[in-house]
Amino acid sequence: MRKLLLLRHAKSSWEDQSLSDHDRPLSGRGQRDAPRMGALLAEKELVPDLIVTSTACRARTTAHAVAESAGFQGRLLETESLYHSSPGQILSVLNHEASDELCVMLVGHNPGMEMLASNLAGSYQVFPTATIGAFECDSMDWGSFDLGDPVRLIGIWRPKEI
Repeated sequence: MRKLLLLRHAKSSWEDQSLSDHDRPLSGRGQRDAPRMGALLAEKELVPDLIVTSTACRARTTAHAVAESAGFQGRLLETESLYHSSPGQILSVLNHEASDELCVMLVGHNPGMEMLASNLAGSYQVFPTATIGAFECDSMDWGSFDLGDPVRLIGIWRPKEI
Protein backbone atom coordinates (compact mmCIF):
# COMPACT_ATOMS: atom_id res chain seq x y z
CA MET A 1 0.00 0.00 0.00
CA ARG A 2 1.20 3.47 -0.84
CA LYS A 3 0.65 6.38 1.51
CA LEU A 4 -0.01 10.00 0.60
CA LEU A 5 0.53 12.69 3.23
CA LEU A 6 -0.82 16.19 2.71
CA LEU A 7 0.66 18.92 4.90
CA ARG A 8 -0.47 22.51 4.98
CA HIS A 9 2.41 24.84 5.86
CA ALA A 10 2.69 25.95 9.50
CA LYS A 11 1.44 29.36 10.68
CA SER A 12 3.12 32.23 8.87
CA SER A 13 4.05 35.67 10.08
CA TRP A 14 2.47 38.86 8.81
CA GLU A 15 4.86 41.00 10.88
CA ASP A 16 6.91 42.37 7.98
CA GLN A 17 4.34 43.91 5.61
CA SER A 18 7.06 44.68 3.05
CA LEU A 19 7.51 40.98 2.24
CA SER A 20 5.67 39.39 -0.66
CA ASP A 21 3.23 36.59 0.13
CA HIS A 22 5.74 34.09 -1.27
CA ASP A 23 8.48 35.32 1.10
CA ARG A 24 6.56 35.34 4.39
CA PRO A 25 8.38 33.31 7.09
CA LEU A 26 6.89 31.18 9.85
CA SER A 27 5.54 32.83 12.98
CA GLY A 28 6.66 31.70 16.43
CA ARG A 29 3.71 29.34 16.58
CA GLY A 30 4.61 27.94 13.18
CA GLN A 31 8.19 27.37 14.29
CA ARG A 32 6.88 25.38 17.27
CA ASP A 33 4.19 23.42 15.40
CA ALA A 34 6.24 22.17 12.44
CA PRO A 35 8.68 20.06 14.50
CA ARG A 36 5.80 18.71 16.59
CA MET A 37 4.12 17.45 13.43
CA GLY A 38 7.35 15.81 12.28
CA ALA A 39 7.63 14.02 15.62
CA LEU A 40 4.04 12.86 15.18
CA LEU A 41 4.92 11.34 11.79
CA ALA A 42 7.80 9.44 13.37
CA GLU A 43 5.57 8.25 16.21
CA LYS A 44 2.91 7.02 13.76
CA GLU A 45 5.59 5.41 11.54
CA LEU A 46 4.58 7.64 8.63
CA VAL A 47 7.94 9.17 7.76
CA PRO A 48 7.82 9.79 3.99
CA ASP A 49 10.33 8.60 1.42
CA LEU A 50 9.81 11.77 -0.63
CA ILE A 51 8.77 15.28 0.35
CA VAL A 52 7.68 17.74 -2.32
CA THR A 53 7.10 21.30 -1.09
CA SER A 54 5.96 24.63 -2.41
CA THR A 55 8.79 27.12 -2.91
CA ALA A 56 7.08 29.65 -0.61
CA CYS A 57 9.29 30.41 2.39
CA ARG A 58 6.68 29.28 4.94
CA ALA A 59 6.15 25.95 3.14
CA ARG A 60 9.87 25.25 2.62
CA THR A 61 10.64 26.05 6.26
CA THR A 62 7.78 23.82 7.40
CA ALA A 63 8.94 20.96 5.17
CA HIS A 64 12.51 21.14 6.45
CA ALA A 65 11.47 21.35 10.11
CA VAL A 66 9.08 18.41 9.76
CA ALA A 67 11.71 16.40 7.89
CA GLU A 68 14.35 17.01 10.54
CA SER A 69 12.16 16.15 13.51
CA ALA A 70 10.72 13.06 11.76
CA GLY A 71 14.16 11.65 11.00
CA PHE A 72 13.47 11.92 7.25
CA GLN A 73 16.26 10.59 5.03
CA GLY A 74 14.68 10.67 1.58
CA ARG A 75 14.54 13.23 -1.22
CA LEU A 76 13.14 16.72 -0.61
CA LEU A 77 12.10 18.62 -3.73
CA GLU A 78 10.85 22.20 -4.08
CA THR A 79 8.44 23.25 -6.80
CA GLU A 80 6.59 26.44 -7.53
CA SER A 81 3.76 24.27 -8.86
CA LEU A 82 2.53 23.72 -5.28
CA TYR A 83 2.27 27.46 -4.56
CA HIS A 84 -1.46 28.29 -4.33
CA SER A 85 -2.39 25.25 -6.40
CA SER A 86 -5.73 23.57 -6.99
CA PRO A 87 -6.34 19.92 -6.07
CA GLY A 88 -5.76 18.98 -9.71
CA GLN A 89 -2.45 20.83 -9.81
CA ILE A 90 -1.38 19.18 -6.53
CA LEU A 91 -2.12 15.73 -7.97
CA SER A 92 -0.24 16.68 -11.14
CA VAL A 93 2.85 17.38 -9.02
CA LEU A 94 2.43 13.96 -7.37
CA ASN A 95 2.04 12.33 -10.80
CA HIS A 96 5.21 13.96 -12.15
CA GLU A 97 7.55 14.00 -9.13
CA ALA A 98 6.85 10.72 -7.32
CA SER A 99 7.91 7.39 -8.73
CA ASP A 100 8.42 4.21 -6.71
CA GLU A 101 8.30 5.80 -3.24
CA LEU A 102 5.84 4.09 -0.90
CA CYS A 103 5.12 7.20 1.17
CA VAL A 104 5.01 10.71 -0.31
CA MET A 105 4.33 13.99 1.49
CA LEU A 106 3.17 17.12 -0.35
CA VAL A 107 3.52 20.46 1.45
CA GLY A 108 1.35 23.30 0.24
CA HIS A 109 -1.34 25.86 0.88
CA ASN A 110 -5.05 26.30 1.35
CA PRO A 111 -7.55 26.21 -0.17
CA GLY A 112 -5.99 23.50 -2.38
CA MET A 113 -4.79 21.24 0.43
CA GLU A 114 -8.12 21.39 2.27
CA MET A 115 -10.07 20.74 -0.92
CA LEU A 116 -7.89 17.77 -1.90
CA ALA A 117 -7.99 16.27 1.60
CA SER A 118 -11.77 16.64 1.66
CA ASN A 119 -12.12 15.01 -1.78
CA LEU A 120 -9.89 12.09 -0.79
CA ALA A 121 -11.59 11.65 2.59
CA GLY A 122 -15.05 11.80 1.07
CA SER A 123 -16.15 14.47 3.55
CA TYR A 124 -15.24 18.05 4.38
CA GLN A 125 -12.00 18.30 6.36
CA VAL A 126 -10.93 21.46 8.17
CA PHE A 127 -7.25 21.98 7.37
CA PRO A 128 -5.73 24.72 9.57
CA THR A 129 -2.02 25.48 9.41
CA ALA A 130 0.38 22.56 10.05
CA THR A 131 -2.39 19.98 9.60
CA ILE A 132 -1.44 16.59 8.19
CA GLY A 133 -3.85 14.35 6.31
CA ALA A 134 -2.71 10.76 5.72
CA PHE A 135 -4.24 8.46 3.13
CA GLU A 136 -3.59 4.87 2.10
CA CYS A 137 -3.78 4.28 -1.65
CA ASP A 138 -4.34 1.09 -3.62
CA SER A 139 -2.67 2.65 -6.67
CA MET A 140 0.35 0.79 -7.97
CA ASP A 141 1.68 3.88 -9.72
CA TRP A 142 1.86 7.53 -8.57
CA GLY A 143 2.12 8.58 -12.21
CA SER A 144 -1.51 7.74 -12.87
CA PHE A 145 -3.02 8.37 -9.43
CA ASP A 146 -6.13 10.56 -9.51
CA LEU A 147 -9.23 11.41 -7.49
CA GLY A 148 -11.07 8.37 -8.77
CA ASP A 149 -8.60 5.91 -7.26
CA PRO A 150 -9.63 4.15 -4.04
CA VAL A 151 -8.09 5.65 -0.91
CA ARG A 152 -8.59 5.15 2.81
CA LEU A 153 -8.23 7.93 5.35
CA ILE A 154 -5.60 6.98 7.92
CA GLY A 155 -5.97 10.16 9.92
CA ILE A 156 -6.11 13.93 10.06
CA TRP A 157 -3.90 15.53 12.71
CA ARG A 158 -4.16 19.19 13.66
CA PRO A 159 -1.56 20.80 15.95
CA LYS A 160 -4.17 22.04 18.44
CA GLU A 161 -5.51 18.49 18.82
CA ILE A 162 -2.24 16.69 19.58
